[in-house]
Amino acid sequence: MRFYLIGFMGCGKSFWAKKMSELHHMPLIDLDEFIEQKEHDSISNIFNTKGEVYFRERESYYLNAIIEKDSQFIMATGGGTPCFHENMDLMNQTGITVLLDASADLILSNLKHETSHRPLIDKFSEDELVYFIERKLAERKAIYNQSKYIIDMNHLDESIFTQIITNHV
Repeated sequence: MRFYLIGFMGCGKSFWAKKMSELHHMPLIDLDEFIEQKEHDSISNIFNTKGEVYFRERESYYLNAIIEKDSQFIMATGGGTPCFHENMDLMNQTGITVLLDASADLILSNLKHETSHRPLIDKFSEDELVYFIERKLAERKAIYNQSKYIIDMNHLDESIFTQIITNHV
């Protein structure tokens, strides 16, 4: 089975994908890390030199390539992955999508000290970052909410992750 952890940057996708991969002995794929390896470049540099359109095309290409190759994994997607090139439909058709639903306050708390390696937010002041997070969450809400499961990260219970994966493996 394929599991896709989706949600806004800073909600914990990479952390929880790794934890669930170890717990359930399933291969882990961090889509951003995979892209960096294949492109021989950082996500930030790809955004800055080739632009978001190029990045989103490559992101979708690599997502499709992984799905064609691997039938079992836990994937931490990028925050925007579900929002482009019908990626959300593809993930829902080929596996279990799990939204890590975090409030703007929690996301801000997680992101405010690591903006330098996040290309969409690396130039924002804290006030601008708050506005950006709130606006993007609102824009992405309808797509994110197409997830099969939604986990409230503000009141996280680790057993929910275990239950979702155990019920589908």
